Amino acid sequence: GSLVILDYKTGTPPTQTDVDAGLAPQLLLEAAMAERGGFTQALAGSVAELLYWHLSGGHQPGREHRLFNRKADALPGAIAAALESLERLIDEFDVAERAYLSCPNPGVAPRFTDYAQLARVAEWSSAGGGDE
Repeated sequence: GSLVILDYKTGTPPTQTDVDAGLAPQLLLEAAMAERGGFTQALAGSVAELLYWHLSGGHQPGREHRLFNRKADALPGAIAAALESLERLIDEFDVAERAYLSCPNPGVAPRFTDYAQLARVAEWSSAGGGDE
């Protein structure tokens, strides 16, 4: 009667530390959605496990990374906290005066991303301090 949510990763999966710090909320938010009937009714229920399957195709082609492995009793609280964090973030972005930063946490941003060129930060930063 409970659910296991898994995500396939070909790159390095997030660590428990990443999840605990709020840097990788995907599985926790999917768990919150499942527990609240956000998918089909057949997929609604309490979530017992979150895990990543790291599929590399290498010498060891696959490996399972289980979150909350040693502290399963912390999972319900983590799911609730992730949902609360999302709701706070939505509330913050609902304020018309809110600035939308292209990189709000540069210390934890990847060095290279697929979408970095879309932000055009280099062009803006070299243009000077205009009001536009």
